[in-house]
Amino acid sequence: MAGLWSEVAYPRIQKFASEAFNARMFGFFCYRAWIYTLFFTPALLVTGGSAASAILNGGSRVALIITLILFGPLFKGATDWILEHRMAYLPALFCIAGSALVPLGNLTEGTLGMLLVVGGSALTGVGSGFLILIWGKVYGSIGGGVVAAETALAFMLASLVIPAGIAMPFWLEMGLIVFFPILSVFLGSRELASLEKAPAETEEDTSLSTPDMDRGTAKRLLVKTSIVALVFSLVLSVLRAAFNQQYYGSPEFDSFLATTGSAIIGALIVLAVLMLSRRLDLAFSYKPVLWLVVLGCFLMSLLDEASIWPYFFARCGFISFTILTWVMLSDLSVKSDLGYATVFGVGQAAYSLGSQFGGMINESGLVSSLAIQHGGAVLSGLFILVLIALYTFVLTERDVSHMLVAPETKAQTDETPTNDAGMEPVDDRDIISAIGQKHGLGERACEVMYLYARGRSRTRIEQELFMSAGTVNFHLRNIYAALGVHSKQELMDFVERESQELDRL
Repeated sequence: MAGLWSEVAYPRIQKFASEAFNARMFGFFCYRAWIYTLFFTPALLVTGGSAASAILNGGSRVALIITLILFGPLFKGATDWILEHRMAYLPALFCIAGSALVPLGNLTEGTLGMLLVVGGSALTGVGSGFLILIWGKVYGSIGGGVVAAETALAFMLASLVIPAGIAMPFWLEMGLIVFFPILSVFLGSRELASLEKAPAETEEDTSLSTPDMDRGTAKRLLVKTSIVALVFSLVLSVLRAAFNQQYYGSPEFDSFLATTGSAIIGALIVLAVLMLSRRLDLAFSYKPVLWLVVLGCFLMSLLDEASIWPYFFARCGFISFTILTWVMLSDLSVKSDLGYATVFGVGQAAYSLGSQFGGMINESGLVSSLAIQHGGAVLSGLFILVLIALYTFVLTERDVSHMLVAPETKAQTDETPTNDAGMEPVDDRDIISAIGQKHGLGERACEVMYLYARGRSRTRIEQELFMSAGTVNFHLRNIYAALGVHSKQELMDFVERESQELDRL
């Protein structure tokens, strides 16, 4: 336990405290805060009531899905062109114009008012779709624990907008709706520009690794992730509707409070795994996240109709999964050659499509009929079976591990890069651990040596292991001293020789 605290938790907490509160995180926070302000605070839709809310949610989701598919896998070159030419502010203007048209339509009677609301919904969907692609490109070049830390923190902070919105005057809400997308685009564009201008790494730090997974495997994992994202989103959408139909208390305040509380708890689940997992195995959190949603479905049939807990537990799991989805898609983008536009376009479109299907199911009246006739037992039982089937047959914990954790072994191919001596990067963690133990190196140093011997740069090691630059350099100095090497090339040659000796034993 002492080793876990001193070698893992404490250094990561230090890194989180010193590095997670940065401009990149704040830019992603602004994107999430705009979503929460527009769709979860009451002031904007107060004049339009439930009809305007339904149009805004449905219309915006449809436009979002179309935007993600068109400018993701289909026309990703156009997305790159827009971002490279600093035209990303146009989507921000879409967000602002759409947000303004909705209340204007609410105040206008007749067909014109309806057209304004529909137009505003379409504009917000297009704008939010491009915001996703902007941050997909940013985090799709990073991956690892950095994405988990920053997105989880952003979700927590952004959710605080929801309870604040209960007492927020209309003019302030509109001001935030203008402020958030512009600042998000500004910070995202600045981050993309810094990535383009990043200096080339030194010869010592040059990465020798190819993508960690072949294109076929990457596509299969993207499809699996998208299916589960769609179903999770659909389940939560239906549960939300069931809660809103059955709750007899003060749904306006309590549902907002549940949304904020679940965002905080869900983010804390991801952060706890990030801080305490020895090998940064974020895949470990996939199982408890799933069971939280299952618990919410199960409690729906047991607790009385006025209970908020089924929805709360299900939403905690859903928020954790939403954060994990950002991490999985980011790692999939880094570790494959699919590209950020395809990965985030398909993955996030599936997420929104689930909400859209859930809304259609709710409008059909099927949810209220089952809830009234069977007390939610049939509905909750069906959801539990579907979620368990997803975990067992679709996206398993092993699949998630393949995306979020560097693979233990990988079949070598003729395209595997070699070092200057003609040797392939070592790709066996057990051999690295044996070499480390032989030369008195600790577990954390062995993890660094494993990635470094596989061709990772120091920057990539920081991101994948969620270590500070100083900690990575500290471990590398110890590795060099223990093995008697003076460069990355000498290290790889040494490890190759040692591995061959161990193979002969």
